[in-house]
Parts: sequence; structure tokens; C-alpha cells
Amino acid sequence: MNNTHTNTNTNKHTTIKSNKFIDQHCSRQKFDTKLVQCKLTTVINKKLKLSKASRSLIVDFYSATTIKERDTALSSIVNSDNFLQENADLLYRYVDGSYWLKPDFDRVVIGYYVTWEKAKEISQKFTLDSLPKGWKAKRLDIKENYDNKWELRLPCGNKIRLFFNNQRNQLSFRHIKIDLSPSYFSDKELISFFSWFNAQLGSERDDAIRESVIASMENGLQLHQVFTPLVVHRNLIGKEQKFQWEIRGERQDFNQASYDAFLSECDSNITNKIYCPVSKLYNLIFNNRSYTQSDARTLIENISHAARLESSYKYSFKKKAKEYPLSELENVPNFLSKFDLVAPDSYLYLGSKPRTRLMKERIINESNKMMTRSIALSSSMLEPKRIAMLKHYKEIFLI
Repeated sequence: MNNTHTNTNTNKHTTIKSNKFIDQHCSRQKFDTKLVQCKLTTVINKKLKLSKASRSLIVDFYSATTIKERDTALSSIVNSDNFLQENADLLYRYVDGSYWLKPDFDRVVIGYYVTWEKAKEISQKFTLDSLPKGWKAKRLDIKENYDNKWELRLPCGNKIRLFFNNQRNQLSFRHIKIDLSPSYFSDKELISFFSWFNAQLGSERDDAIRESVIASMENGLQLHQVFTPLVVHRNLIGKEQKFQWEIRGERQDFNQASYDAFLSECDSNITNKIYCPVSKLYNLIFNNRSYTQSDARTLIENISHAARLESSYKYSFKKKAKEYPLSELENVPNFLSKFDLVAPDSYLYLGSKPRTRLMKERIINESNKMMTRSIALSSSMLEPKRIAMLKHYKEIFLI
């Protein structure tokens, strides 16, 4: 088996300077786990390093603990042509250079075609604690249309959710569903789970896999050292977004994410989204607890910030879309290479107000729209890598 993907679960370079910070908010193991979940790293490639002045602007922005401080920090960024140009240069590295394009497998939900009796038999393994070595089971409240819902968790906190016995008893919904984020786990951990799970399918294994269905799937791309508010869907200009920054429960008039939802040619739903993984990390670490600016600075000073692009596929039962079984994992529609972005150096031709509006609200006046250029990721470089990565994971899922 050729390892053709970059495993994100190898972050062994945590360099948090303040033990008080760790003791107050999380353990070192939890910190490393949350970094993996956000696809962030503490290691910065030398060729991606920002100047000291630009780095200082980033630290001020993410360590702000009030809306006023955040607005002041953003104003400094908006008015720094050097910062904008540096970020433009970094983004073009991803657009033009195959070395920097490293797609990841963020999430997949797989439905397995089994009988009601087989699903019930496997779910009972959790009650009997007959599980793969190193995994612990927890029964979850039923919030979806299944009789049993379980969570398998590793000591580090990463988990796989399993659903058993669809109450509608319709084959299209399948009687076993697995929901996981492959990029959270090492190959060894995934092999441990899937070798156990596939063995439980017994004589129904071949049918279960042949008639399986990919219910949803997300592939992503982490743009390290690129400032998220600068990365904007060009075709979303002028459209209102509801997902906003939140600081200590107070909402700011600042959209941290862009969403471009549409129906693909296969009649399934596709959502291309841009969001801020650093904000996600802050929420995971602090969990709405009070924190000081010193705490926030300690966190941001020890990680490489990033912008994140994701393309999310969701099978549409109502539209009678084409079903993709597990054996065709790499063929599931994906639009990661079809992002239409505003070229960051276009900001240099805009005044302070339209720059601010574009970064904060994802809106630009029609008169200034013609002054921005469009850029896209290279499909010829990205797609072969994405497909190779998915084939690698498929080998593990089918072990």
C-alpha cells in the first residue's frame, strides 16, 4: 500500500511557552488533538514565513478580546499594502505550485447495506464491550432516525460515530451508517477500526460494501499563513452571509466564512466554503470561557495561522441522485478545484472603505467590482493528488 497522502496526525512540535496557559485551559495532548482537528500546525515552512511586521498584525488581530480591539487590528491590516502583497504572494504559491497543494479528507459518512438483524447484532457488540483494541464506546442520545447511536473514541479524543437500524426501514437509508473524519486519524488507527468493523459484517460483507452509499464527503485544503478574511468567493460578492465572528458571546459585524451552495450536475448538493480554522481552534480550546489577551497571544504565537477551503458533497435522496458506493469513493463529485477567488493583490487598487467592506462583509460596490481579478486553483495539479489520497484511504476502508 503506497502512502500517497500527507497525514495531519503527526503534530509533535508543540512549543507552547506558558505552562500556566496549558494548565488553565487544556492539557498538551488535548492541545495537539485540537490542532489536528483544525488542520493547524506549530511548524512554519521557511518559504511561507511572513515578515515580522505582518506577523505582528496577525497576532494583534487574533489576540483581540473585545470587538473594538478586533476592529482596530483589522483597520491596521486593511491599510497595510505590504501585508496585502505578502498574502497575495503566499496565495499564488498555492495557486501555481503543485508542492503546496495538499488536499485532505476532512469527513465522510458511509451507509452500509445490511439486514436489520445484522445491524442489531453488531450494535450489541458495543454493549458487550467487544471492540477493537484501544477504543472505548459511549452510547449517544438518538437525534437521527436510528435505533442505536454509538461513539467509538480513542484516548486522544478522536472519535467515530456509528448508527444502527434505520427506523424507516428503507434500503436507501441503509441500516448501518459510519461518520468519521479520516484526517484526524493515523493509518494505523483507521486500519485497527476498519479491520474490526469489516470482520463484524461476516457473510454480508460483500453485499454491504457493494451496495453501500457515500451519504456525504468533505475534501479540504489548508492555506497556511494566508489571512482568512482576504480569501473571498468572487461570485458571492454582494450576497449576505450569516456566519459571523463571536468574541466572548458578543457578535461582531464580521463574516468569518463564505458559503457557495449549489446543485451539481449529479443532482446532489455541493457546498464550497471558506472559513477560519484559527477561530475554530479558539472555540475548541477556550469553549466560551473567559480568557485574557495574554492567553490569546500565547496561542496564536505558537501556531501557524491559515485560511481553509472545503468542498462538501451531500447525497440528495429527494433528487434521486446517482449513488456512489464505497468502491467508487474517488469518483464522488468534488469542486475543490473550482473555487473562484478574489485575487488578494486586487485589494491594492481599492480604497480603505471597500477593502474593509470586502473583508468584513464580503461585499463590494458594483463600481469597484471591475477592479478585482479572479483566480482559481489548478485542477490539473490538485485533482491527481486528491484522487490518489482518496484511493489510499479506500484501501484502508476496504481492508
